[in-house]
Amino acid sequence: MSERQRAAKRHAAQAGFIYGGRRPFGWQPGPRVTDHAGRTGRRLEPHPVEHQALKDAVTLVLSGAGLREVAVHWQARFGITGHEGGLVSEQKVRAALISPRLVGYRQHQLPPHRRGVSVDPLDHIARTPDGEPVVSQEPVCDLATWHRIQAALRSRGTGVRNGWGTRAWLLTGLLWCPCGGPLAGVAQPQKPDADGHRVVRYVYRCKANRRHGAGTCTGGASITAPPAEQHVIDWLFEFFSSDRLDAHNMKAESAIAEAVARIDADLAVAGEELDVLREKASSLTVGTELHQIITGMIAHVHERIANLHDERVALTVEHPMPLTHQQLVAAWPTLNNESRRTLLRQLIHHIDLAPGRGHPAERLNIVLRSEE
Repeated sequence: MSERQRAAKRHAAQAGFIYGGRRPFGWQPGPRVTDHAGRTGRRLEPHPVEHQALKDAVTLVLSGAGLREVAVHWQARFGITGHEGGLVSEQKVRAALISPRLVGYRQHQLPPHRRGVSVDPLDHIARTPDGEPVVSQEPVCDLATWHRIQAALRSRGTGVRNGWGTRAWLLTGLLWCPCGGPLAGVAQPQKPDADGHRVVRYVYRCKANRRHGAGTCTGGASITAPPAEQHVIDWLFEFFSSDRLDAHNMKAESAIAEAVARIDADLAVAGEELDVLREKASSLTVGTELHQIITGMIAHVHERIANLHDERVALTVEHPMPLTHQQLVAAWPTLNNESRRTLLRQLIHHIDLAPGRGHPAERLNIVLRSEE
């Protein structure tokens, strides 16, 4: 992204305007407006249902309710559901409650989540040139109440449920249950032995019945995590030492070439559209309603071009070169869990888990991306 585009996004953030990204829970894009400095854009306005749901969540959490109780309340009162009609996940409820958006602040340049790294959300909000926080949308609560919510969430340890934070789960997002749902990593403390030592069993388990109601998953599939992960690691090393790797790489390179060609075609179309809009804007009087509309359209085309360039860079520059077996053997011990998962996802589309209690080799069917 060019410095000009970064500056445009920075100015939009300082003005409290939307400049791309997903719509945040609780708000929706409002009409296009012009501020006192002559900057034009769209700000967030309260969503007719979700904004009140956030207010209820604040009241519930401060009265001692858990995140799951909030999700149940959202479903019962507002009809707000998560994936495939189930409850909103506790993780998403928590993400909504820790966001400075509750106070009306505009999040800006929030770094990606990294396991074990704590980030203060207030360090990543848009600020005016004087350093004051930008209030870009109607708040749900004041700053003092927001701090009380954070203290309540921290006191309950809601950030490390089900073993998260205590163990690296290699196959998260890859394992699929026979019912079609994803399997989640779960820590299951066992009964203490004679010496009082409590062993923790780590498994991947389907949570469809918990999320969508009893009977959603009739199999209740699960598999012990360490042997399942070791089976996939062994498969990975065997795959890298076989002829299948060359065939996979050739197919992947062909797919990348097709994707780059599509992006280049989209860039050409966007460039032509930009030229037409610029020519139209140059013939209009600055400040008129039509000129503002055309200027907004130009900004949207610029944003589309920037996204296409980012996508192209990800495919051509940031896309890693295929590893050899020798390189994998040397690199694997130095990779953290996130890097190992990324490597697996570059090859594997998903892993089907068969019901039963057999060996992982009998129950796990690895489906490659090139086979999809």
